[in-house]
Amino acid sequence: MNLFRVAAPWFSVLLLGSTVALAADPSAPPPAPGTLRFRIPSDPATLDWNLAHTHSETYVIMNLMEGLLEEGPDLKPVPALAESWSVTTDGKQYTFKIRKGVKWMDGVELKAAHFVDSWKRLMNPSLKSSYASFLSEVSSVAAPDDFTFVVNLKGPVPHFIHMPTFWVTFPIRKDLVQKFGTHWADPARLVTLGPYKLSTWDHGKRIVLERNPTYWGKSPSVERAEIDIEADDGKTRSLFSRGWYDFLLNSTTEDFLSVKIGPAGEFVQMRQFPYLATYYLGFNTQSGPLRDVNFRKAVAQAINPKAFPAALQGGQLPATGWIPPGVQGGSSGLALEFSLYDARAALSRAGYAEGTEPPKLDLWVSPADGAQAMGKVVTDGLKQGLGITVTSHLGSSADFQAAVKSGKAQLFLSRWGLDYPDPSSAMEVFLSSSGTNYTRWKNPQYDAAVAKGRSALIPREREDAFRTAEEILLRKDVAVVPLFHSKNTVLVGRRVHKLEISPLNYLFLKGIELK
Repeated sequence: MNLFRVAAPWFSVLLLGSTVALAADPSAPPPAPGTLRFRIPSDPATLDWNLAHTHSETYVIMNLMEGLLEEGPDLKPVPALAESWSVTTDGKQYTFKIRKGVKWMDGVELKAAHFVDSWKRLMNPSLKSSYASFLSEVSSVAAPDDFTFVVNLKGPVPHFIHMPTFWVTFPIRKDLVQKFGTHWADPARLVTLGPYKLSTWDHGKRIVLERNPTYWGKSPSVERAEIDIEADDGKTRSLFSRGWYDFLLNSTTEDFLSVKIGPAGEFVQMRQFPYLATYYLGFNTQSGPLRDVNFRKAVAQAINPKAFPAALQGGQLPATGWIPPGVQGGSSGLALEFSLYDARAALSRAGYAEGTEPPKLDLWVSPADGAQAMGKVVTDGLKQGLGITVTSHLGSSADFQAAVKSGKAQLFLSRWGLDYPDPSSAMEVFLSSSGTNYTRWKNPQYDAAVAKGRSALIPREREDAFRTAEEILLRKDVAVVPLFHSKNTVLVGRRVHKLEISPLNYLFLKGIELK
């Protein structure tokens, strides 16, 4: 079959393993042997892994550091810095045996105390981490000896074994934090123990990682990774087509169809990887007309989720619920359905009957590939469907975070990728105590339902509890609007022999092989 003639709706089915010739451009020399080059759209907010909370940090921290465990290809935890672990029969105590001989870059040996210090720091309210509630089920942590780390839980937690794979639980050096304060994670002072070390960080321009010669595990194939920070999607695609980048994350049908066919015979491959994430529209429920649930319902039902796949052309799946497909309770069907009739009725109940001009709104869009197109779907939908004028703001990751945290953003368009493969990672985002809940919405009934789901040991009881919570979130109070789920679609250049991205959006550079 001629794949260039395939219509867009079949894109996600037919791109796997497909290859096309890419025209060579002598004006854009490829990276040096052993060097990998790719792009992320915005700067990491921080490299302090207890505080990190944006997507840009993923590609850096997960290669500079490691945790007790690591999510395997089948999303089952495998040993990392812990060589083994055990659980008591009541499920309330986990004991991890720390791998001996692991050293930080400065030669200091990894000890269990480094995990104790990290977990206590994360749970300390004074740190004000967005993930302060991540370990809320933990009652205490201890290091009875240098290589034993013990975690006591308030009660059994079905998904707990996945949590030590996430970056906020990685070990820290308390001595360095005390010595340098908030600057301990600055490039010149950062001490890590993962397969790569931070070489340079030219803010807003480029991050360079180099292979860590003291890494405890197998030495990676890639010696050096040059990560350009480039917000311009068009420029990024142009640079890839000229051979500057080795792969292009978040590719689209348009990218695939626009690849030039040249005589040199160089090939690129379009690959897709599952991604446990939901793109959504969030409301600042304490801002002006958005205080009224009827107004929020009007906005929610005036936006057609099916418009996003058409605009983005990357095999996106319109969302029918908050929890992404692929985990228990995913694609629940609880999201309000697109209906201009119902949207206009809700707007009238909010006090804006036909002929009454509705208030103007501000929308902030999280920086990502296709951000401008996503924002346009929302602004056009509200203007055409309800006559609401929306001003869209596209800025840096720091600008977006400042807007949503301060309450300046009335509407915000973002995504939530699961931190571990369990529905609790999706549902805990909007807890009253969550540092990642930017909606300013609180509901004790929601909190109670999520708590029940997190602790329930019987799968059916867990699913019922989370479904109750999701119904409150999406239908009763309408705090957010799920829009779509996407796959990680990557255009892979001819130099790359092996590349994998996990469903949690982890790009492990140590697993990449170059030809």
